[in-house]
Amino acid sequence: MFSKIARHASLLIFLVSGMVRGGTFTVNSLEDSHDISPGDFVCLDSEIPDSGRCTLRAALEEANARPGPDTIVVPYDTLAVRLELGPLQLTDDSTMIIGENLTAVDAVNNPLYTNAVEIYSDYNEIRGLTLKRARKDGIHIEGSHNRIGGPNESDRNVIIGNGIDFDRAFGIGISGSEAVANTVLGNYIGMYGNGTPAGGNRHGIGISEGASGNVIGGPDGEEMNLISGNDGNGVVIAFGAFGNRVLNNIIGPDITGDTGPGNGGSGIVISEGAHHNLIGGGSSAEGNHLSGN
Repeated sequence: MFSKIARHASLLIFLVSGMVRGGTFTVNSLEDSHDISPGDFVCLDSEIPDSGRCTLRAALEEANARPGPDTIVVPYDTLAVRLELGPLQLTDDSTMIIGENLTAVDAVNNPLYTNAVEIYSDYNEIRGLTLKRARKDGIHIEGSHNRIGGPNESDRNVIIGNGIDFDRAFGIGISGSEAVANTVLGNYIGMYGNGTPAGGNRHGIGISEGASGNVIGGPDGEEMNLISGNDGNGVVIAFGAFGNRVLNNIIGPDITGDTGPGNGGSGIVISEGAHHNLIGGGSSAEGNHLSGN
């Protein structure tokens, strides 16, 4: 009897592990097209199905259609991935998008008033990309426990020139009561990859509509965000957002911390019923450097 139960248990474990198995998809095209058959574990361009072409959108649609963690690798190219078909949406948990050497994703050809990337699920990561020229937000987050950037230099995202059509747009927007415990670490928001020339978004980072427990920055040096050169405010916490934290960021200067473009509005704004948010902390390592705003 025991051996029979054990065999059934082994079979169940095998089936469950097969069901949650994720995959790795490597983007090999700068174009924008849908996946021909989401969920078949093959990233394949629907427009030219015999080409072997895997676009960033097709890879993400494949990842969204399958359970389990997935990794999308976007190799470096001197040209940008060009979005035309609307936002890239993350709807399945635990998807990791990794750009190599700040691979550029350019959303200028997307429809008007659209975000470049929208995250509705949980535990996703985006790192190593340059996200630029979205019509609205560069990255818009409504899920939880997502991480933008990371503690290492190779994790950094550069987020520039977003919000072309919308004067309340952000490089990164975190919004809604389900947007909980997201982290933004080590990114350049409004500044190019060397941290000096400005490439401003309409505003830097926004946390709003009851979003809570989100963390911008971190106590270690590589976790600091550079939030400078934006047209409006550096960080905005508003509309009932609570329990969020902003620590150890440079907001206004360039990466040297000595001078720089500032942000066109305030460095940090807390307004419209936002409450119990913490700026800085109990040690000097947690303090933000604000200047020139």
